[in-house]
Amino acid sequence: MNAGTGSHEDLATWAKEIEDIGDQLDEKELRWLELSEFAE
Repeated sequence: MNAGTGSHEDLATWAKEIEDIGDQLDEKELRWLELSEFAE
């Protein structure tokens, strides 16, 4: 990305993918916290 070889469309696509991955991570973290309550 820092090399400047991607187009604006590429950057928008990558930004959306990063956002989606962050959302998935948040969901999985919440699920992990829910499940960890059963282990106590």
